[in-house]
Amino acid sequence: MFKKIFLITLVFAMSLTLVGCKKEYVIETCEITGEADFPENEIEYDLLSEVIYILEGTHYTVPTRESLIEGAIEGVISSLDDPYTRYFDSEDLINYEANFNESYIGLGVSIETIDDSFVIREVIKGSPAELGGIIENDVLASIDGISVFDISYSEMSDLLDADEGEVVEFGVIRSGIESINIIPVTVGIVFYPSINYSVIERENELIGYINIRIFANLTAKLFLDALSDLESQGIDALVIDLRGNRGGHLSTTINILKWLLVFNDTPMGNFSKNHYGRVYSYYYYGALAEPKDYDIVTLVNERSASASEIFASAMQEHGDYTILGVTTFGKGVGQNNIELEEVVGDSLNVTTGTWYTPEGNWIQGIGVVPNIIQELNQYEEAYEGFLLNGEVIMYDTVGERVANIQVILNLMGYTVRTDGYYDIATKEAVMEIQTNNSLPVTGNVNSDTLVIINEALSVYQNDPENDSQLEAALDYLTGN
Repeated sequence: MFKKIFLITLVFAMSLTLVGCKKEYVIETCEITGEADFPENEIEYDLLSEVIYILEGTHYTVPTRESLIEGAIEGVISSLDDPYTRYFDSEDLINYEANFNESYIGLGVSIETIDDSFVIREVIKGSPAELGGIIENDVLASIDGISVFDISYSEMSDLLDADEGEVVEFGVIRSGIESINIIPVTVGIVFYPSINYSVIERENELIGYINIRIFANLTAKLFLDALSDLESQGIDALVIDLRGNRGGHLSTTINILKWLLVFNDTPMGNFSKNHYGRVYSYYYYGALAEPKDYDIVTLVNERSASASEIFASAMQEHGDYTILGVTTFGKGVGQNNIELEEVVGDSLNVTTGTWYTPEGNWIQGIGVVPNIIQELNQYEEAYEGFLLNGEVIMYDTVGERVANIQVILNLMGYTVRTDGYYDIATKEAVMEIQTNNSLPVTGNVNSDTLVIINEALSVYQNDPENDSQLEAALDYLTGN
């Protein structure tokens, strides 16, 4: 099964000066090594110009000079073998920066590719998509009348590119409805807060819980407000959830960390960048005189990346706090956005340096390894099944979706194989479900049967007590 999430993967953005170092309340210090060597902004273009000239004038496709120059830029960037350095035109830059706000203009859906189908996996509450009637587990059939079958993920996402006030028509296949359902959604404001928090009562103790979705523009303030509120309620411990947090601003991350960790001779981490021959090494320090009077556990997973890994490693190595979950993504580099003079509004988002943990480790390609490894169980990793228009999953077939349904059947109390082969035991389990729910007994999974199977998974996954990683954190904090 191949999954790809329709969410922008963020790299942590640097907010540091390129030509000097700053020191603020001894929270940040900087060392400079090497000799400055600023090259003249002139490059020999004769060969490149000649190639572009010949191709423009003689190639049978009659390419434009603009397209050839764009291709040359893409070639230069791709030669770096660095997936994080990118060219932003003015629209790209606006979209990139919008990710660091607490709201954005859009639709409010998360889409995954499952078995070559585009499936709605998340609908943000209160978003235009939810208000329009899109629900989780809808399968995309078309966008604005254009079929999305047999097109790439990037081509599909391009079809969703629309301005505020414009209407995007989703054609969706939904369990229980035989025909394709056309749902118009008006692009508008999506409120997507970077911080959510609550109090969990467990074993006569109050456990604070703060989820950080992204390290965005206002996240540090919102985090400190949440922490202050939780502490005023007398929490005995704290869980910080970074699962699925793909990064954000380094400055935001540091501003949160410094109020969780003590000031001493050990930095919370450091970032080193090369700038025309000089290496600038920035060191960041905590601000507390004494540690917090409660324990803290940080949750991470394989999609915790970049700034999340800076945060997790600082809590683990500097604060000696427990990290729980699975090994993180493994991104140990950072980017600066550098405006271009030749095209106003365009910029290069350039990987300018590397960051290191308090113990001097570089986690690129390795990730942060939790103190306590806690994998998700098969029911947490399962997804609600889907059927294409009029499709029935039948006995004696094989597939990833069959394997997923088999996992859910086991959750429902049946004992069946989970390798994706639709055998007799699987058929008998489906027949029993159909019998118990007054459905035609065929032993094959149709849309009505799938609604019942999906409901069982939804009930399980929406119960917070079935979050095995969070439960493991709570058990650890309460001594169980």
